Amino acid sequence: MRVIALAWFLLLTLGGADGLARRPRAAAGALTLRALQHGLRRAYARPVARMGTFAVYVKVAGGRVIFSRRGSTRLHPASCIKLVTAAATLRRLGKGYRFHTLVRGRIQGDHMTTPIFLWGQGDPSLTSHDLERFARQVFARGVRKIPGGVVVDDSYFDSRRWPPGFREPSSSAYMTPVGAVSMDGNTVQVTVNPTQPGTRAKVTLLPPSSYLLKRISVKTGKRTRLYAYASRSGKQLRVFVSGTIAAGASPTSRWVRVLDPAAYAGATFKSALERAGIVVGPVRRGRVKGEPVLIRHQSKPLAELVAYMNKNSSNFYAEQLIKALGAKVYGRPGTTRKGVKATRGLMRRSGIPARQYRMDNGSGLLGRTRVAPKALVRLLERVRTLPWLYKALRDSLPVAGLTGTLARRLVGTVAAGRVHAKTGTVNKVSCLAGYVDRRSGKPPIIFAIIHNGFTTSHRVARKVQDRMVILLARYALGK
Repeated sequence: MRVIALAWFLLLTLGGADGLARRPRAAAGALTLRALQHGLRRAYARPVARMGTFAVYVKVAGGRVIFSRRGSTRLHPASCIKLVTAAATLRRLGKGYRFHTLVRGRIQGDHMTTPIFLWGQGDPSLTSHDLERFARQVFARGVRKIPGGVVVDDSYFDSRRWPPGFREPSSSAYMTPVGAVSMDGNTVQVTVNPTQPGTRAKVTLLPPSSYLLKRISVKTGKRTRLYAYASRSGKQLRVFVSGTIAAGASPTSRWVRVLDPAAYAGATFKSALERAGIVVGPVRRGRVKGEPVLIRHQSKPLAELVAYMNKNSSNFYAEQLIKALGAKVYGRPGTTRKGVKATRGLMRRSGIPARQYRMDNGSGLLGRTRVAPKALVRLLERVRTLPWLYKALRDSLPVAGLTGTLARRLVGTVAAGRVHAKTGTVNKVSCLAGYVDRRSGKPPIIFAIIHNGFTTSHRVARKVQDRMVILLARYALGK
């Protein structure tokens, strides 16, 4: 007993109580491959993971498969299909590709002898502020009258405004039409300002244009509860806003989608020209016939547009890009079908069999799009063979705990700042796919997790995904 007591005394004196506890924690924290796989199996066996169909595929880039459960099963990936859209568009168009928007026409003295033409290539980032700037530039060139009005040439894309799976009746800003001449994501900003209690609130539609009509029934009250939707009214869009806004509240905004992108952009451009001091004729759709270029506007490089799309999971950007891809590869007009066809070449070269995916549109919103986790992992692995493409795609992804749709997930965990992944969410569908950084010089871990048909909330379903990703990050960093 005296020997045992002496041993404890020396241990506590030389190493201290903290030293006694540190070694067991370090040993328990270092995750071995076997422990990682055990942890993934336990996560996969949780009750929520047994709801519906849960598929997982994980491997080291260029190395071994770490974990697979239903890895070849095709499931709805929601916005994770944007990984395919992003990779294919970057690969075929190049990271420095820029969309062009042109203003064309002939000027004679203080007026134009032709209409003023607005031609677009499908730039998803064009805004009403850009059109305001175009109008000021036209005024600066001495133009005061445009009797021929505004002609919008959106022939670079086909006339189909709604990608497969989208629903025109919806007013949602997440489900907007597409067009070669589009602006502000084809949405209208509805801003409500409170006034005196019991009186009608002030409602503004931005940008202002003759395309928009409004019907308002919003009062200032005790709490904020607003509803906004839009429907067709002849050739215009009628925006309905109802409900209440709390007295003293900050201005509150909602967004609704438009129905006719060309009419929306044309009417907005006409209003901007008129505010600049130019008398302008009517707006119509037509074709440019060789008129000189007055203004040439370029978008930011494609790599930056793809980053915006992935970090914000923009359905509009994805659908614009897929049509632009189709126009570039198979000729104009760009169509969704052509764009989807162009992605197949990349998938085929990546060694992904056709039976592992079906792509209906560029965004993954609704429709019959299906993909196997193994196919997504293989694609993410394949892009690493082109360093510039890998960097552009990886940099476009949300970062756990920091940016985009992952900014509020995995905060304060070992995965924060080390997991670059695309999220996907629609009704009863949740997906997470991307890269886990390892220590310097080692290839990343690539994963895809797709869950369909669960009956719990998305928040609960994501907990299993997060649990798995944390285990992967611990293993990747030897923690």
